[in-house]
Amino acid sequence: MQARKKKLNEVFSRQRAVADPVPNRPPALRKRPRVAPSSRRDSATATATATAAEEALARARRRAGVGADPDATPSSGTRESTGETATEDASGVKFKRAPMRGAASRGDVATATTTTAARADPPSARPSSVGGSLSSLLRSNTQTAKYMGPNAPKLLRHYDRIEPNDYWKNMRQWNFLEDLNERMSNNNHTNNNYNNNNNNNNNNNHNYNGKNSGKRHRNDADNDENSDNHRSKPHTFQSHRQYCALWAPLCLEEARAQLLSEAIADIPYWRSKPDKSPVRVNLQPMTKDLEGTSENIAVVVKKVLGASAVSSGGVKEEAFIWAATKGNLHNTKNTIAGSDESSSSLVKTIFGLVGHVEHTRRSLEGLVLQVSRALWTQVGTQEMVLLKIGSNITALREFTALCRMDQIPLLNYILGENVTHSNDKNVRELLSSKNVAKDVEKEHEAKKQLLANMGGDSALGKGFGDFARRKFNLSQLTAIAASAKDYGGGGFTLIKGPPGTGKTTTLCALLNALHIRQMNQYFQEVKVLAESLDAVVGKRAALSLANAAKKRPRILVCAPSNAAVDNVLLKIMEDGFVDGNGCRYNPSIVRVGVGQSASVKDVCLEEKVESYISDAMDVAKLDNTIEGYKAECRRIHTDIVKLRQRMNAIKTAAPYPLAKNWEIRVDEQTLDGIPRVYFVNHKDKSTTYEVPPPPEPGERHFPARAMPEYKAFVSKVVKMTERYNGIATKLERYSLCRNAAAAIAQGGSNCQAMNNIRQQLETHILDSVHIVTTTLGTAGNRALENANKFEVVVIDEAAQSVEPSTLAGLQLGSKHAILVGDLFQRLEEAGHDVHMLDTQYRMHPQISDFPRRIFYDGKLMDGPNVKHPEYGNPLKKAIFKKFQAFQPLTVFDLESSEERGGTSLSNPAEAQLALHLFNNLKNGTDGLSTKTRVAVRVPCCNIVPNPQITPYSQQAALLRRTFHNGIGPEYERYVEVNTVDAFQGREAQIVIFSCVRAAGSRGIGFLSDVRRMNVALTRAKNFMFIIANCHSIMVNPYWRDLVDHAWEAESIIKVPFTGSRKVFNFPDLSTLKAETPQTDNVDMVSSASAKKQKMDHSSTGNNSNLSFQVALGALNAHAQSLSKKPLPN
Repeated sequence: MQARKKKLNEVFSRQRAVADPVPNRPPALRKRPRVAPSSRRDSATATATATAAEEALARARRRAGVGADPDATPSSGTRESTGETATEDASGVKFKRAPMRGAASRGDVATATTTTAARADPPSARPSSVGGSLSSLLRSNTQTAKYMGPNAPKLLRHYDRIEPNDYWKNMRQWNFLEDLNERMSNNNHTNNNYNNNNNNNNNNNHNYNGKNSGKRHRNDADNDENSDNHRSKPHTFQSHRQYCALWAPLCLEEARAQLLSEAIADIPYWRSKPDKSPVRVNLQPMTKDLEGTSENIAVVVKKVLGASAVSSGGVKEEAFIWAATKGNLHNTKNTIAGSDESSSSLVKTIFGLVGHVEHTRRSLEGLVLQVSRALWTQVGTQEMVLLKIGSNITALREFTALCRMDQIPLLNYILGENVTHSNDKNVRELLSSKNVAKDVEKEHEAKKQLLANMGGDSALGKGFGDFARRKFNLSQLTAIAASAKDYGGGGFTLIKGPPGTGKTTTLCALLNALHIRQMNQYFQEVKVLAESLDAVVGKRAALSLANAAKKRPRILVCAPSNAAVDNVLLKIMEDGFVDGNGCRYNPSIVRVGVGQSASVKDVCLEEKVESYISDAMDVAKLDNTIEGYKAECRRIHTDIVKLRQRMNAIKTAAPYPLAKNWEIRVDEQTLDGIPRVYFVNHKDKSTTYEVPPPPEPGERHFPARAMPEYKAFVSKVVKMTERYNGIATKLERYSLCRNAAAAIAQGGSNCQAMNNIRQQLETHILDSVHIVTTTLGTAGNRALENANKFEVVVIDEAAQSVEPSTLAGLQLGSKHAILVGDLFQRLEEAGHDVHMLDTQYRMHPQISDFPRRIFYDGKLMDGPNVKHPEYGNPLKKAIFKKFQAFQPLTVFDLESSEERGGTSLSNPAEAQLALHLFNNLKNGTDGLSTKTRVAVRVPCCNIVPNPQITPYSQQAALLRRTFHNGIGPEYERYVEVNTVDAFQGREAQIVIFSCVRAAGSRGIGFLSDVRRMNVALTRAKNFMFIIANCHSIMVNPYWRDLVDHAWEAESIIKVPFTGSRKVFNFPDLSTLKAETPQTDNVDMVSSASAKKQKMDHSSTGNNSNLSFQVALGALNAHAQSLSKKPLPN
């Protein structure tokens, strides 16, 4: 047997040698053996047919946005920026390949080490990922014609599996200083272009028709629509490998861009903060890795030699770093090395290498970094300069979730193979009927049917049903019913919540419905257990209770930001849930991660764990606590046994059901002995110990289980069982702490014991609570991965996060996910039903008119409160009386220009006009506009491929100085400076939005801009004031539409000014008049649409909670990636 096995191994080895002459090649790089053609007849015809098939396939792939690059010239080689390999097939079409699998490595801190420049050896081209050309494959098939017919089978492209280890391999190959140098060089170049463009713009007259300003230039830096990595993704995917192959490069680029932005932000602090500055260290490779063959090698910091002199006059390593921050790296290299090499060869120069840390340390000495073995061989030396880049744990978690997406139960829904549709025909017919919201009877019937879909009063209770019918409109209740109808199944439920439609309230209500429905099922299981012959406590009931506990709610709520998570959590903590009787209760809930609000501290997982650990420090107190809980469990057990005896006494009291006039009760005088029952006759008000006669034929009768006392005993047993389980849970946690204390007392490691107990307590708490809230970035942490799976995953603000970030939350759940947000795209276009909240209760109708038409296709309705004539008074009346040109939506046209300081932007004229407007409103309304604190918002940019760091930090600082100088040190009592993103989900009576700039050669991407524009324009309740250079913002089609809208509504006010830079003089705003279509400059009208009827100034309303919001921001138009077309609904 052994000889036969050896012989077979030799045969297989020879076959592998023929298939792949290069020994020890990784499996992903081995060529596939060519399939021998079964027949060579008509070879030329087959070749022509195959070539045609290839061309058709390439065209299909280009239309789908996968595989071929329509604008790239066919060539082989590698793309160092994404880790992908480009290969050619026989037709010359260029295909991309996912990165090769690398060695295992974990960590969350990326660190760059720089040293003397060395030339990087170009990696060899990799073989085609399709295993040979399509021509050779088709030539070998005698049934080639079947691939050419109209119903031909789909030819699937092969995608290599992407592993989590590929993340660190890609990072280790990163030429960080080269990218830093390019970024800073581009910023310097862009700064010069801004100055030139601003000088030209100041000499041009305004032209609102957008004919010139809206043109797109082919050489713009942000015109990346033809880039492979930035191509729009298909609505459906063939496989999870295709999904990973298309998303992985973007995730890696985003991770690099995030680190690069953090590093750039730290540059100004290199001199003042030693922990951020470069430091010279002595490095040495680990001996165990020197003879290894893995892609990475570990190097250890043996000694810290001192802080590096970060200046242009240091040694060459410091000079390289300093030059990169100035965008002058290659000139410095030539100066130091005395080289006259061309710039084309310098592009391939490696100036350092990137390493990552698996385990952090308090000091640098002893720190172990994982670096690329090949790059260390080229540029690694004993003495190097170490520069901390930043933390990358969130990006790593997202990439890991992407690689493991084949394990997500919702995979088929994510890929688009399964689509969620509403399957209730009656509800669809009711909701599709016209004017259902205006017909009281139809609306009542629709709400009744929606509640029935969730299980009705039997599942939710009459109290919750009455609350839901009274509290929510039809669209809100439809979303709640769609979410709560299925638990643990049903695919995706998409809820689109436009601004002001009560999205957070609806989200909390659907969590309430899911929770109460599952708790009722759990109590029903415990009730059945209480009535059974088995005990409800003790060893015999352990399995039964464990099965019943599976019915408890297991819900995970995620959101992209801490603010969004805290917003939902605080809403639940303040308002609570409503039970089946209509009473308020607080659900079992915990928050993973550190929240921004101090109010959520009591429910934070870390706080709960630390409270148990602090008790474990006092062993005597811990022992007393454990004994107390054990005694309480024994007492509850005794009480449950007595209650079960009474239940059994009632059940066995009569051998048959009793007539309706009779009732069975327990004689409480036999409390300490065997329970004795007696019978009550309600008809003649008498009692007896004798069993009553059986009921007459046809007479109404009831079994013993229907007796009032029996039901009361069952209810008490259920409550005691739940209390017993709660105490037993605490007892288990304190027992874990006692075990850790015992291990420490026996000489064990205190640090290790504490880490172990923390992990055990975290998992125990997460498994026992009903609702867990966390951010998407934290969803991939160890504690949540070790916990039991969740039956429902709810992602709030889902449209504000990229798809890979949501996978970290979805991997923790089952087959039911609820996505709540606004402006869904891919899943909506793939055919999933979207439940839109269609009534907004925030914005004045003139403010909501533009977002309603542009973002929501006219489907967003105004609530009755905002249409009431008194909405916004008395503030509205005061403003209209003093400023007759003002309207609820007003655009102040200011011919200003932004200034660039390094990598940041500011607009002094707009900042001072914001202060001037604030003072005018304050004086014109006798202080009514400042009754509450003013919030000043500055927008921020998402981190995307090829980004800049947020360019408006300079504007935020300028605004604070401007308001401080204009109002005084107490300005923060009236003004709050923050970003538009931070103000999401909030509202204010007055919003002032300063665009700073809305056009330029660089931007933040199409989707992010549109969403931020929507957020910025929908925060105001009564007045939305926009300060902008209309000529500049009209380069963006959506902002051009806004200008057109304001022009038609006669709500554009041109603001003249004198002065420059530090001091600007503006006229009294009450003296200005709005531009009208009857003025001489009729070319300002860029559309022929009829002018909409303006609402009278007197039609606005009452709200006692006055607030004044100044949201100063800037949205990059990114016009190069925008097209003037309506958004998806």
